[in-house]
Amino acid sequence: NSRLTVREGALVRAGQEVAKAGSTGRSTGAHVHFEVWQNGQVMNPRKFLGEGGNTPVGRLSRG
Repeated sequence: NSRLTVREGALVRAGQEVAKAGSTGRSTGAHVHFEVWQNGQVMNPRKFLGEGGNTPVGRLSRG
């Protein structure tokens, strides 16, 4: 991420922007890395990304 747009501990909803993506540091191209923490423990983010596990963030199926 090149810049965060929410603060740590904030409630975020599906489709909400949480960061600006960009190429920083020693990366070879723009990409996104994120972690989900709950009560001090790392959570598997797959359950927050929608059905199918390969759903692009921001295009979640509502049905």
